[in-house]
Amino acid sequence: MQNIKTNLKRGAVAVVAAGSSLAVNAADYTTEIGAAGSEANTNQAAVMGAVIALAVIGFGVTALVSWMRK
Repeated sequence: MQNIKTNLKRGAVAVVAAGSSLAVNAADYTTEIGAAGSEANTNQAAVMGAVIALAVIGFGVTALVSWMRK
C-alpha cells in the first residue's frame, strides 16, 4: 500500500510539472501569433494597394488609347 501512495505522489508531481511547462509554451506561441497577425495585416494592405494601382493604370491606359483614337 505504501508503494502505491509513493507512486501516486510521483505521478502528481509529474502532471503538475507537465502542466506548468505547457503554460510557458502557450505564452510563447501567443507572442508569435500576434507577430504573424500584424505581418499579415501589412501584407494585406500592400496587396490592396497594388490591386488599386493596377486598376488606376489600366483605366489610365484605356482612357489614353480612347483619347488618341479621336
